[in-house]
Amino acid sequence: MNTFRTTLIILITLSTSVDCFAANYYSDPINGSMANNGSTGSPWGSLEDVMNSSFVFSPGDIILLRSGNHGFPKINGDNGGYVEIIPEAGQTPLIERIYIGNTSSTSYWKLSGLKIQSENVVAFPISLITLYPSSSNVIIENCTIQSTDSTLAYTRNDWRDKINHGIRIQGSDHTVTFCTIKNVAVGISAEAEGSLVSGNEIQYFTIDGLRGLASGCIYDGNVIKDNIAVFTYTENHYDGFQSYTCCPVGMDTLSDVILRNNRIINCTDTTRLWRGPMQGIACFDGYFENWTVENNVVITDHWHGITLLGAINCRIINNTVVDPYDVTPIDPFDSLSTSSSGPAWIKIAAHKNGSPSYNNTIQNNLTSDMQNDVGIGTVNFNDTIGSSSNYSQHFIDPINYDIHLLSTSVAIDNGSTLFAPSTDLDGNPRPIGTGIDIGAYEYQIALGVTYNDVGFELYPNPSQATFNFRFQSKVETLSILNLAGQSILETRLPAKSIQINMANYPKGVYFAQIKFETGQTIITKLIKQ
Repeated sequence: MNTFRTTLIILITLSTSVDCFAANYYSDPINGSMANNGSTGSPWGSLEDVMNSSFVFSPGDIILLRSGNHGFPKINGDNGGYVEIIPEAGQTPLIERIYIGNTSSTSYWKLSGLKIQSENVVAFPISLITLYPSSSNVIIENCTIQSTDSTLAYTRNDWRDKINHGIRIQGSDHTVTFCTIKNVAVGISAEAEGSLVSGNEIQYFTIDGLRGLASGCIYDGNVIKDNIAVFTYTENHYDGFQSYTCCPVGMDTLSDVILRNNRIINCTDTTRLWRGPMQGIACFDGYFENWTVENNVVITDHWHGITLLGAINCRIINNTVVDPYDVTPIDPFDSLSTSSSGPAWIKIAAHKNGSPSYNNTIQNNLTSDMQNDVGIGTVNFNDTIGSSSNYSQHFIDPINYDIHLLSTSVAIDNGSTLFAPSTDLDGNPRPIGTGIDIGAYEYQIALGVTYNDVGFELYPNPSQATFNFRFQSKVETLSILNLAGQSILETRLPAKSIQINMANYPKGVYFAQIKFETGQTIITKLIKQ
């Protein structure tokens, strides 16, 4: 038997062995028992009890959780392949808190579709999910992580005292994707080198939305919005994205970080309580080396739109940074509160120790202001558009935070191809016209806006990811249908504009069914590229 054939048989045998040993196990905190065998008819107890047992899982195993409170599981153990923890179909399990790798080397665990929730009951917030330094290759996807479902009855002190952190990842090579994280102190603290944090939505946070504290990480396609301002200036400054080196602070280097395609919005409802000025992308205690910051939208009520202090070989390319908030609310609890934060800027300046930043590129950005040190590198093909009174010349609906470009914007076709990303924030190719557009979005109107007698607008179409809808008449519902006429996505529309993200749907033809409050229904074709 030749060597190739022998190797092939061995690989097939190993693969078959793994498949044979993989199994489904069931965890039921209400009707289960650890005296059972974990089968569907004889389920184990809570996930906390399962993880406290000595059971050793095999690659490919799946632990299916049934409804009830699964407590505070501590997950440990190295796996040769992923072991997955998911809800059983039709079940609604709840987990209070999770540790991963707190006692031993731990790898290849996958948490998918789980709900982790508990309010803070100690002196300081804890993390609802903590991955310890001994952990690696853990996936957290499509999970809901929150301190509470509703904060409607929360007082200022409740926001200060009852809120926990979302996710803290330490170790290396983790993935956190498409999670919903809300009503937290810090949304995600990423301290694990080589990790991916992508597609998450972080909303209502009292400290920072996302912290990037490790080298070699990618932060892509996250939505970070609505900080809750309940601390004084001396207690905390609010950041959509914050990075710093530790420890001591400002004495190390974070390198090879990609920060792209993120939307950071200070406040989506200026009438709500506890609205304050939030810094956008705030990197104050470097050094920061070989960072790429591209295709981000930062909408903030602060001077620091994108700021890097102590930057070396960094690129800030094709971002849109604006401050549409003309009035900054005064915090009656904070004597240092000011009503004049902003306008938002892009800035690279010296490290706090006085060492200069150098060899950086700031290019193709559309921003309210620019405040760079002399000699930081190349600064060109940017457009500084000033105060919010000028935004109507550039953006579709800046009051409602839709800052796609209008045909009147001077940003169209006036950027440089050097270092420009091949797609814009929506995933549309660059360039569309005769040149690269300045800012996070390529102008798309020419690709298929639809108008009709009810004042309906759709762009871009075709699209690789997102479709933007604008309406002049009030809309009751918008449904996305597949070719079989089945609704795959539906939303009610209290606003006059909405963005539908179809990045996770297959390429092909879909239909948008729009029901207006007048009783009229319109169906239009969508092409997902």
